[in-house]
Amino acid sequence: MKISRNDIKREILPDPDLSGQDNFADRKAQYCNGEFNHIGVSAVVNLEIPIGNGSILQTIHSPGLWGIDSDNDEDYFNQVFEEETVTLCAMLAALGVEVEA
Repeated sequence: MKISRNDIKREILPDPDLSGQDNFADRKAQYCNGEFNHIGVSAVVNLEIPIGNGSILQTIHSPGLWGIDSDNDEDYFNQVFEEETVTLCAMLAALGVEVEA
Protein backbone atom coordinates (compact mmCIF):
# COMPACT_ATOMS: atom_id res chain seq x y z
CA MET A 1 0.00 0.00 0.00
CA LYS A 2 1.20 3.52 -0.81
CA ILE A 3 0.07 6.87 0.52
CA SER A 4 1.18 10.44 -0.07
CA ARG A 5 2.88 12.43 2.68
CA ASN A 6 0.16 15.02 1.98
CA ASP A 7 -2.36 12.52 3.38
CA ILE A 8 -0.82 12.99 6.84
CA LYS A 9 -2.62 15.68 8.82
CA ARG A 10 -1.81 17.57 12.00
CA GLU A 11 -4.09 16.89 14.93
CA ILE A 12 -4.29 19.12 18.00
CA LEU A 13 -6.25 17.77 20.97
CA PRO A 14 -6.90 19.07 24.49
CA ASP A 15 -4.69 17.56 27.20
CA PRO A 16 -6.48 17.71 30.55
CA ASP A 17 -3.70 15.81 32.38
CA LEU A 18 -1.57 18.31 34.30
CA SER A 19 0.33 15.68 36.30
CA GLY A 20 3.54 16.11 34.29
CA GLN A 21 3.64 19.88 34.66
CA ASP A 22 6.43 20.33 37.20
CA ASN A 23 6.92 24.05 36.50
CA PHE A 24 3.22 24.82 36.22
CA ALA A 25 2.82 26.83 39.45
CA ASP A 26 4.08 30.07 37.88
CA ARG A 27 1.38 29.93 35.16
CA LYS A 28 -1.47 28.42 37.14
CA ALA A 29 -3.33 31.74 37.48
CA GLN A 30 -3.19 32.25 33.70
CA TYR A 31 -4.45 28.70 33.19
CA CYS A 32 -7.30 29.21 35.67
CA ASN A 33 -8.25 32.46 33.91
CA GLY A 34 -8.53 30.57 30.61
CA GLU A 35 -5.60 32.39 29.01
CA PHE A 36 -4.19 29.07 27.77
CA ASN A 37 -4.66 25.34 28.15
CA HIS A 38 -2.60 22.25 27.49
CA ILE A 39 -2.75 20.38 24.20
CA GLY A 40 -1.20 17.48 22.39
CA VAL A 41 0.06 17.54 18.80
CA SER A 42 0.18 14.39 16.70
CA ALA A 43 0.29 13.27 13.09
CA VAL A 44 -2.64 11.24 11.79
CA VAL A 45 -3.49 9.43 8.58
CA ASN A 46 -6.55 7.50 7.38
CA LEU A 47 -5.77 4.26 5.58
CA GLU A 48 -8.32 2.56 3.37
CA ILE A 49 -7.67 -1.16 3.76
CA PRO A 50 -9.24 -3.35 1.07
CA ILE A 51 -11.29 -6.23 2.46
CA GLY A 52 -13.13 -8.47 -0.01
CA ASN A 53 -15.31 -6.29 -2.22
CA GLY A 54 -15.10 -3.33 0.15
CA SER A 55 -12.70 -1.62 2.46
CA ILE A 56 -12.23 -0.57 6.06
CA LEU A 57 -11.06 2.90 6.99
CA GLN A 58 -8.42 2.74 9.73
CA THR A 59 -6.98 5.85 11.42
CA ILE A 60 -3.36 5.68 12.58
CA HIS A 61 -2.01 8.28 15.04
CA SER A 62 1.55 9.02 16.05
CA PRO A 63 2.06 8.92 19.83
CA GLY A 64 1.98 12.72 19.98
CA LEU A 65 3.67 15.24 22.22
CA TRP A 66 1.45 16.22 25.14
CA GLY A 67 1.46 18.96 27.76
CA ILE A 68 2.17 21.74 25.25
CA ASP A 69 0.98 25.22 26.22
CA SER A 70 -1.67 26.27 23.71
CA ASP A 71 -0.28 29.79 23.51
CA ASN A 72 2.92 28.63 21.79
CA ASP A 73 3.44 29.99 18.29
CA GLU A 74 2.43 28.23 15.09
CA ASP A 75 6.08 27.56 14.19
CA TYR A 76 6.46 25.41 17.30
CA PHE A 77 3.29 23.44 16.52
CA ASN A 78 4.58 22.86 12.98
CA GLN A 79 7.96 21.70 14.32
CA VAL A 80 6.29 19.19 16.64
CA PHE A 81 4.04 18.04 13.78
CA GLU A 82 7.08 17.42 11.55
CA GLU A 83 8.73 15.35 14.29
CA GLU A 84 5.50 13.39 14.80
CA THR A 85 5.24 12.86 11.02
CA VAL A 86 8.68 11.21 11.01
CA THR A 87 7.51 8.89 13.79
CA LEU A 88 4.24 8.13 11.97
CA CYS A 89 6.14 7.33 8.74
CA ALA A 90 8.31 4.86 10.68
CA MET A 91 5.18 3.26 12.14
CA LEU A 92 3.62 2.99 8.69
CA ALA A 93 6.81 1.48 7.26
CA ALA A 94 6.66 -1.19 9.96
CA LEU A 95 3.14 -1.99 8.70
CA GLY A 96 4.35 -2.19 5.10
CA VAL A 97 2.86 1.14 4.03
CA GLU A 98 5.06 3.24 1.75
CA VAL A 99 4.86 7.00 2.18
CA GLU A 100 5.68 8.94 -0.99
CA ALA A 101 6.94 12.52 -0.76
